[in-house]
Amino acid sequence: MFEVVFTAFLAIGHLLARLGQAPLLRHVHLRACVIVAATLATALAPELYTTKDVWVLPSWLAQQREHEAATINAAQVIASQPVPALCSTPALCYWAGRSSEVDPFNFGEAVLTRQQPVTAVTDRIDAGYYGSIELNDAWHDLALPANSPGDISPAILAAVARS
Repeated sequence: MFEVVFTAFLAIGHLLARLGQAPLLRHVHLRACVIVAATLATALAPELYTTKDVWVLPSWLAQQREHEAATINAAQVIASQPVPALCSTPALCYWAGRSSEVDPFNFGEAVLTRQQPVTAVTDRIDAGYYGSIELNDAWHDLALPANSPGDISPAILAAVARS
């Protein structure tokens, strides 16, 4: 979202600069409309998604503290297990002092393009290679249709269930 907002600001700034040049100065009302629209978009759009669940600041802060505590706990659990670790959230492996051997996004792309088989990871899970496994939605690509060959989530979950 940050990149979209940043790009929009650049585009709006460029448009306003162009509208301020001599041949286009006769379109003063258009420039005013762009400024008003940009102001409204800046005030409303980026916060629509982030504030949908934040009605009272103290409850939002409490949720953030709970999320922080859960993250710290997950990193501590990963750190306490023997290496290596399989993390769907690479930052958790990093904070636990473990290397993240498999990046879910890049591995999913490699499976989708048939550069690697999903068994490169599932065989290691079945063999008990990983000391800890942290699962999150990162293994599931929502952009892919159900039962797509690039969706590695079912195979990963099945391997975890078997082991």
